Amino acid sequence: MKKIESISYDETLNNFNLSGKIHSSFNRTFNILTESDYFFTVAVNSVFDGPNMLKIKESNFEGMIFERGMMVKQVDEGLVIADKVWIDLSTVATYQIQPLFFPSKPNRKNTTAFSVLEKKISEQLDTVGFFRKTYQHNLERKQHARLLKSKNALNTAIKEENRSLLEKEVIQLIGYGNGLTPSGDDFLTGLLLVANSVNYPFVTLRNSLNETVSRNLKRTNDISQHQLLHGIEGIALEPIMTFLRELYQEEIDNIQLENSLNQVISIGSSSGSDMLAGILFGLEVTFQKIIDREN
Repeated sequence: MKKIESISYDETLNNFNLSGKIHSSFNRTFNILTESDYFFTVAVNSVFDGPNMLKIKESNFEGMIFERGMMVKQVDEGLVIADKVWIDLSTVATYQIQPLFFPSKPNRKNTTAFSVLEKKISEQLDTVGFFRKTYQHNLERKQHARLLKSKNALNTAIKEENRSLLEKEVIQLIGYGNGLTPSGDDFLTGLLLVANSVNYPFVTLRNSLNETVSRNLKRTNDISQHQLLHGIEGIALEPIMTFLRELYQEEIDNIQLENSLNQVISIGSSSGSDMLAGILFGLEVTFQKIIDREN
């Protein structure tokens, strides 16, 4: 049996029996669905820390086969996969994902900074999601137009506090777009992270978003469902959390922001950039609501 050493894992994994089956497998990660329907990810060392994540010292899965349906059994200080691989947990370090805190006194000047940042990203990127500029065929053009239409309509719904329109557009976005986690889901995840930050000022909006997403999770795939649930919990991969913490500062440090921005963009083919679109959208509409309330 091949032994693999582990590096770190989210401490919430301590609360569950991790026995189950492999749900899905990719180049650098595989997901396990436990017997109690808990979903967690095993990842190589180059993947960012995140919710429900167990990282191993291996840089790739070369020479190892992890397939859907393989049995996973938790034993003393380890996981046994299909009686072929043992992941040693005896010396693993745990980490705790710290919550995001929405600023108690938001700097109104940052509203302009969010818009400038979004424009800058839009000029630099050309991805399959929200920041698309070129199209290989007409279907891609239509997909992009639909994403932007839903985003604009959602903006109207939030400004006018129109819950029925909000629900309609959230449903339009769930499961829509390209990628393992579709662009619509990534965008909503970014928005949910803002709305579920501690001390978020608009509780009714947050509740409406959470309830609508929760009721319609089955419209997308299992992996995206868990990402959206993490958004409702206010947690995500570490670079995304760091990026939001930078934006929540009273005075934004542009150098640190640039570093964390680049890390977020590197996530997936377009997942990072689509989450950025949702984060910046969420911050812009929230800060505008704060300004409108004060005037």
